[in-house]
Amino acid sequence: MKAARVLSLASIALTLFARDPLSIILGLLGFWLAIRIEFDIRIFKLLEDGRLTLEQFDEAALRLQLMPSGKAGRPIEQRRRGANRLALYLGVIVIMQIAALAVRSFLKS
Repeated sequence: MKAARVLSLASIALTLFARDPLSIILGLLGFWLAIRIEFDIRIFKLLEDGRLTLEQFDEAALRLQLMPSGKAGRPIEQRRRGANRLALYLGVIVIMQIAALAVRSFLKS
């Protein structure tokens, strides 16, 4: 998940240079994904350290309405795949941000 943190920083940095609505929207999506990914990293760390169980997390997430009831009770591997998928989405957003910046630079010249 260290790669996801690098992608998060890259997305934030690219958003600072955004000048067009598409790049700004991509940056906001990237920022939202970065927050979700960091949340998952911290939850997985608590689970790994034994300071939290899946049952405790599910109970809290349901109570706070952070998760639909149908997702409670999933195995840890399924949850890891979901977290990895978020990192993949962030990678796609970063590529799109770079492409938007490159196109804008190309059109200016």
